[in-house]
Amino acid sequence: IVAVTGAAGYLGSRLLAYLTTQPWVAQIIALDQKPLANNSSGRIHAYQVDVSDAEALAAIFARHSVTHLVHAAFLLVQPPDMSESAMRAANVDGSRCVIETALRHGVQQIVFVSSVAIYGYLPGHPARVREDAPLRPTMIYGKHKAAVETILQELGSAYPAARIAIPRLAAVVGAAGRDYSHLRALTAQPVFVVANGGRALTQAIHEDDAAELIGTLLEQDASGIFNGAADDSAAWAAIGGLSSRPIVSMPRAVLNQMTRLNTTLPALNGFTREIVDLFAESLVVDNSAARTQLAWTPRYSTLAAFQQMFAALGTAR
Repeated sequence: IVAVTGAAGYLGSRLLAYLTTQPWVAQIIALDQKPLANNSSGRIHAYQVDVSDAEALAAIFARHSVTHLVHAAFLLVQPPDMSESAMRAANVDGSRCVIETALRHGVQQIVFVSSVAIYGYLPGHPARVREDAPLRPTMIYGKHKAAVETILQELGSAYPAARIAIPRLAAVVGAAGRDYSHLRALTAQPVFVVANGGRALTQAIHEDDAAELIGTLLEQDASGIFNGAADDSAAWAAIGGLSSRPIVSMPRAVLNQMTRLNTTLPALNGFTREIVDLFAESLVVDNSAARTQLAWTPRYSTLAAFQQMFAALGTAR
């Protein structure tokens, strides 16, 4: 009996679609502040609830005897009307609330959806970053993910019977990213902007591969930390070549200045400092732990995942 926070969001909706096809899932408890766009499965019980509402969460966990929790609710980008402290409260304090509530009610496994952003978009990374690499997040989002991972370590000691699994996902893209992914901003301009020639390497994980990885962790009652990414990597210039936009390279410092205008110029809406960081520094992770320990294999390459999103946006070559 799997509870999923952020069930109406990008990854949450793809995970629900995957879980409804799995015979080992008896019930899915979908939790989100927003209503589900599609709730045609009789196995899904949907609740509009905030993850910081411990009383409401406790009642739901008890009512359905929840055995597994996937915590996917998280703000990736700071909303223009929200302070950084309020974003941290939503992400970090909200995560602590839902995780503690689940553990107090005997949930057997917690799967926290983390991000490769916790390694930081910095120079000097090895060719393939492993799970034991130091955490040096540079983005607000990555710092919040790292804070929740620390909370999980603390709570894991207090509840040793619970199994804690942390998939650290690369950028999630695919056809459904047309409606959800913050990387839609890459094609919001008439040109595809890259930093410093677009030489930085990155990875994606296709939305369906991400859902299957999380589902595999649930099915196997796994514990541990696992990088989730495509097998390959790609330069941002090659990714830009998949779009219908001319590629324009700018120095990173200039792009950082441009992000200050993203709330005043409609064409730059969504073009944030976090996105500049994402494609200015190379970050490629090693997914061998998930492949060998879980027998999980991504089906899509980085370029294929981006190609699907660009096609859905109507911007693919």
